[in-house]
Amino acid sequence: MRKYCKNAQYTSYDDDDDDNESPPPLVPYSNFFNHYTTTTTTTTNTSTPLFDLESYISRYDKTSETKLQRLLFIAKHSSAQEDILKSCYEMMEDHCREHGNVKRYKEIFGPDHKEGETPTDASIATSTTDSPSSSSSSPHPSTLGFHYDTAFLAEKESSSAHQLDNLEAQLKTAQVHLTKDSVRSIYLKMGEFYKARGELREALHKVKRSQDYCTNHRQNGQVCLMVIELGIDLRFYNEVRIYITKAEHTSDLLSNDSEFASKLAAASALVSLSESHYADAALKFASLSSELTNQFNSVLSAEDIALYGGLLGLASLDRQSLQSSLLDSTKFKGRLELVPPLRDALRHYVRAEYKPCL
Repeated sequence: MRKYCKNAQYTSYDDDDDDNESPPPLVPYSNFFNHYTTTTTTTTNTSTPLFDLESYISRYDKTSETKLQRLLFIAKHSSAQEDILKSCYEMMEDHCREHGNVKRYKEIFGPDHKEGETPTDASIATSTTDSPSSSSSSPHPSTLGFHYDTAFLAEKESSSAHQLDNLEAQLKTAQVHLTKDSVRSIYLKMGEFYKARGELREALHKVKRSQDYCTNHRQNGQVCLMVIELGIDLRFYNEVRIYITKAEHTSDLLSNDSEFASKLAAASALVSLSESHYADAALKFASLSSELTNQFNSVLSAEDIALYGGLLGLASLDRQSLQSSLLDSTKFKGRLELVPPLRDALRHYVRAEYKPCL
């Protein structure tokens, strides 16, 4: 389990750290316990893991960057299983077409995507998602029959340019009339516009600008949460930490909106994970309100909370803490039912039953 955590580290970095290697996306490295079974083929006598990709990816918000990052990660590590790889590309293509994400479409399906490389969002980092020396690779989508549709790109670029012109004209009008609420609303619309296109840095910039025009704590808290989500997408964990602190100052919103407070707590757990504070992250995941299930699935699913908390707990907590904070916790023990093999591993570990635990 120590090895698992070492491989699952994330490195926080700021906007100026483009030369650093980007950390991997927040994808379970456990081969998704409750979706894998093992069968033996009669021709090769080798075990082949089966993975229900559609069921797994349906956990995440259909418009989210998280969904794309996880599909990219799975594609990177499924090059030997053409059916899964092709399904990943199909889902990514459908996503990009439906939501107009031209940036991702160019990166994934364009001619600049060299075979053996997994494309990453240039707005996240200039380096690849995984080390270039990694033995895992994914072939270019064209080798699997996918066509790079330049007509789709031209149409989307034209409609996007028109939409952006309208938003900029509305913003100028609102600024002339000094209408704070209108200015804030238009900046948020511009943020959504750039996010849909895959231009996450620009989306983050527009959303942060909207905060200058918030007129109450609720608006300020909602903007903070949007910045936090974009920061996680971009893996700007220092930014995420700063805006969690800002959001926590909206005390009336925290006390009156339990879902908002739970989302901040989940983001805080991810920040601890990014900083390699595994015990702290495990306890934060374990203490999340049981009412938070898939309301934050633009970032992580209910199964992810159980998986991260359980694995991090195994790697960093003693048996007594595992028993009290995870297995006996009224908030967390119900989550473990979503990942039965992990639940059983925890039970075996606290009993020092190492063989069945493994």
